[in-house]
Amino acid sequence: MKILANVGFHQYDKERFNRDDISRIKMANVLRWSIMHKCTNTGIIARIIETPKDENGKFKMSYVYNFIAKMIRKKLIKSVIMPQTIQRKVYIATQTGWDFAQDMYQNIDLSYHNTDASKINGNKINHDLVAQEVALNLIDAASEKSKNVDYWSEREFSIFCEKLNSKKRADYLAEWERWKKEEKNWAVPSVKFKRKPDFVIEIDDKKTAYEIEVTAKSKHLYKNIILNYAEGIRQQFVDKVVYYCSNRQIKKILDENVEQHSVVHHKGKTFLTEKNVFKQNYSTNFSVNLSPKLLRILMGSSVAERLLDV
Repeated sequence: MKILANVGFHQYDKERFNRDDISRIKMANVLRWSIMHKCTNTGIIARIIETPKDENGKFKMSYVYNFIAKMIRKKLIKSVIMPQTIQRKVYIATQTGWDFAQDMYQNIDLSYHNTDASKINGNKINHDLVAQEVALNLIDAASEKSKNVDYWSEREFSIFCEKLNSKKRADYLAEWERWKKEEKNWAVPSVKFKRKPDFVIEIDDKKTAYEIEVTAKSKHLYKNIILNYAEGIRQQFVDKVVYYCSNRQIKKILDENVEQHSVVHHKGKTFLTEKNVFKQNYSTNFSVNLSPKLLRILMGSSVAERLLDV
């Protein structure tokens, strides 16, 4: 399996597995991906199962539809109509599918999955599907450059941050107690990293958080996001933040906020050496890119053109 081999998914090794085994592995991979992202669609499933291509380089969609139909018959996934998407349909794992995937991936905790279709945010669905498509492209590119590649969906990285926040807080409190005994007035850092990127890719122990910006947020919200990311970089939750913007307006707002607010002001004294107790600029850890093609990937040209700044 070319795309996801380096991020812990089962591979389709025809020398080791027979046809039925490979079919089961493909189903497990589709289930794990849909569990990681709550839902997925036909085009993404086509990539995950390495669908054969025709002479024009396009996926043989009859192969994909037959495979999806097989998973539905086995009650591993179910289709959900989503009028907001260009394909009007997404697929989510059932409880049977969750059990199947957990059995195939015994060393990975999939307990955060919810099979309730009502939990899918219809207003955010196109954004999430675009993010999945971009993630697959980036994983594929990263895997060609390094064997040390890892990947977190939004939910998985959030769980990772919650655990790390708890540990950091405990370490800070313990350190604070030691300083108090020595009658040194050093305060515990109070800023908690709580940003949830669309996904994170780690290459050679360097974590990059990715944000797919399809619609603009307010300047105030972007300010808070950039400030929190700068704090997250300082605390080594991530090493870099990459934005892909669907139009020039979003890119302009983000560029301005990165320039103005990518600074961590260390208030009072913290557990740093005295020479580091000052404001620190992390703007070089941000990358803001214009990518109008994002909207066209899964929304179609007609919808995209109405939203693009052309």
